[in-house]
Amino acid sequence: MHIELNKISGFEASIYGISCLIRVVENCDNIFPFKFSQYGLSWHDETVIDEYVSLEHFRRTSEEAVKYFSKKDANFKLLTGAEKKTDEGIAKLDSFVKVQIPKLKELSDEQLIIKYFEFVDTYCLYYAYGAVIFTYEEIVPEILCKSLKCQNPAEFILAYLEKSKYKSFIAEYENRIKNLKNVKDILSEFYFLKTNYFDSRTLTKKDVYKDAKNLKGKPKVTRKKIRIRLSKKEKVMLDLLLKTIPIRDKRKKLSMIGTYVVFRFLNEAVRRKRVKERELLKRMFWHEFGDFVHEPQLVIQKLKKRTEACMFIKDKTAYYLGKNCIVDISKYEKELRGMPSSPGVVQGMVKIIPGPRDFYKFQKGEILVTTSTRPDFVPIMKLASAIITEEGGLTSHAAIISREFGIPCIIGTKVATKTLKDGDLIEVDANKGIVRKL
Repeated sequence: MHIELNKISGFEASIYGISCLIRVVENCDNIFPFKFSQYGLSWHDETVIDEYVSLEHFRRTSEEAVKYFSKKDANFKLLTGAEKKTDEGIAKLDSFVKVQIPKLKELSDEQLIIKYFEFVDTYCLYYAYGAVIFTYEEIVPEILCKSLKCQNPAEFILAYLEKSKYKSFIAEYENRIKNLKNVKDILSEFYFLKTNYFDSRTLTKKDVYKDAKNLKGKPKVTRKKIRIRLSKKEKVMLDLLLKTIPIRDKRKKLSMIGTYVVFRFLNEAVRRKRVKERELLKRMFWHEFGDFVHEPQLVIQKLKKRTEACMFIKDKTAYYLGKNCIVDISKYEKELRGMPSSPGVVQGMVKIIPGPRDFYKFQKGEILVTTSTRPDFVPIMKLASAIITEEGGLTSHAAIISREFGIPCIIGTKVATKTLKDGDLIEVDANKGIVRKL
């Protein structure tokens, strides 16, 4: 059993924290006309998960999405509905944190297991509504850049997307910590901010004061006005990306809250079973939670032998395997290219940062190279002279934050962490989307 896919990204994650994404993809394919069809995750390092899709299929899906919104849904009602469902999911998950998490200690083992699986069902269902944009958000900008008749199509797209008045939840947090009179309220509202797919801890007062101290004003970024005549298809694609911005941000917030809860269940199970191998338990697939509660030592012994794993969907069937059966069929070019998301040309030294565990290594003025960024990356992103990611479209986290701070950025390189290494002297031409070794 194996599956051939294209590696599109990687990020700091544990099997336990990320494996339910397979359920999310299954739900998304059942709800929406735009299908993932084939999707995979592989784990071969204690802290890193690689992400795979069929790029050929995603390109077809992106064209189908553009056609759908051109002919059947010009007002983007499907996405409006998906955004409302994501809002509904955020409210439900947040309520679960406030009402149910404090009561976990009172549950029997069987009740804890039932509550866990009920929560995962709810989480994965609502996550699927936000996940629909993943099927097209990286490919549509590529199609647009090839179609637009102007000298710098990426710059035109970025200027168009700045029409959005939506403020991200990170922007809301930063606005709130400018005034530290109500820290208790901030902690209550943004408790999930120190969560990622690898692990989770609750936001503390110390975090808030540290973040407030590091808060910097955002430079004003001015763009040249580019006037071109748009075809109907180009206008649809631009408006589609514009509509995608809030959904992507809300999807991220929902996933962080959901992951926060999943790790609270793990903490409770570890507490009541009195085991010391919490780190090892992050090698569990999401559906093995009940097995651990019933037979903790049996599961621990099995996980000690698990040194690689993969999860994927093939022919509408989900697979969770204790070995890597995903074959990367990507073709890697000698020259590193990607999508320019924030303009500028910078020369500097490379620093590869897989995730928060390596943040301490990053020095001001270095070029940040990573698979993808998330809200917890923002403090080191502000220090970077340029940013290069493997993942992402023009509405990705790295693209949005780099534009906000005026930091040259190239996204969607696919292989930056493979072709570059710490200390490499490079030139980042974020006007053309090219990275050159010097």
